[in-house]
Amino acid sequence: MQLDPLLVLKRLATGYDIKCLRVAVPFAGLQNFDYGLRKALDPQFDWEAFGKLLIENTTEHVLYQPVVPVQSL
Repeated sequence: MQLDPLLVLKRLATGYDIKCLRVAVPFAGLQNFDYGLRKALDPQFDWEAFGKLLIENTTEHVLYQPVVPVQSL
């Protein structure tokens, strides 16, 4: 039996309530990329162009985590 590593990772992350999104053509679910913010601000947002931009500017087979700015004390 072979397991899809990305599916295992997604199920594990979901179990810990960690949001993850696999970006791949046809970009299903990409509207949830930013918890629906772009959709709320711009209902005409071009999700396909955004998905293509993501793929063009990221390395294949690499997991990315969001960058969270650190506030100084």
